[in-house]
Amino acid sequence: MNRRKQDRVRRRVTCELVAEDQRFSGIVLDMSPSGIFVQTAAKLARETAVSVRILGAGGDEPIHLRTRVARRKNIPPHLASLSASGIGLEICEAPDAYYEQLGAGPRVGAPSPDANPSQPLQPAEAAPEAEAARFRVRIRHTESSRSRTISVTAPDHDSARARALEQAGEDWEVLGSDAA
Repeated sequence: MNRRKQDRVRRRVTCELVAEDQRFSGIVLDMSPSGIFVQTAAKLARETAVSVRILGAGGDEPIHLRTRVARRKNIPPHLASLSASGIGLEICEAPDAYYEQLGAGPRVGAPSPDANPSQPLQPAEAAPEAEAARFRVRIRHTESSRSRTISVTAPDHDSARARALEQAGEDWEVLGSDAA
């Protein structure tokens, strides 16, 4: 079963990460409309806000993304030749140029290109014609190995994830979601 929200496009482009007033270099290994995986030595905690500048992704201008750390992948040094350490970043805000690189076109509810980057992020609104659908959301307790699946009705995956976390209460995280 594929637990990814969306298909990924393999890329290998350099990037620069800025988080907590520190700069890190990295290589974007794959991209999707909802996130990217970056091979980097940066050790950032989950939920950390990260500004990403993707270089050489097409065109002359770098692409700027506002993201947050969704997951970390740590590989022991003796296995580094088999897999890459890095971080999975969930996209909070991206320009249309990013989605065009993926062949996805602009995202519904995406902020305008002249949006003030210092403003707090607002969740993208669902398209008005979106109807509520049933989703199964897999969650895990952060302080134990307990996991469970919650069924919710929502207009999209992000809303379904948020509703499942509301129902579960504190100390739970989302592992994945799919349409029921």
